Amino acid sequence: MPRRILVVEDDSSIAQTLVLMLRTLPDVEVVRAYDGEEALKEWEQRPADIVLTDNHMRGMTGIELVKTLRERQCQQPMLMLTAYDSVQLQREAREVGVTELIAKPFFFDQLLERVQSFLEQAQSVAR
Repeated sequence: MPRRILVVEDDSSIAQTLVLMLRTLPDVEVVRAYDGEEALKEWEQRPADIVLTDNHMRGMTGIELVKTLRERQCQQPMLMLTAYDSVQLQREAREVGVTELIAKPFFFDQLLERVQSFLEQAQSVAR
């Protein structure tokens, strides 16, 4: 069964780029949600192995999404992208359980390496 990555991004061009990039990883299914509410519905239907979310979105923020998922006992890696990095956001991200905060702009190859690393870690734990 392919590993599942949930991409939560309300900017269509960024989301499309992320989805196309992540689909280059072997044995991966990438699902996109347009906002936090849709991401929670996707999660309830079938949890993902990794969540990659933007923070600044309409409605629910990435911080609120991660907090909600953690409250539901989700242990999977949660990576959050932000164009508005700050010490306060970094602290909030740690407090709610963001696994890694990634500031925009970022290099796609570095993001792919991080995602691949988390997928490999999850696979070795599952064995």
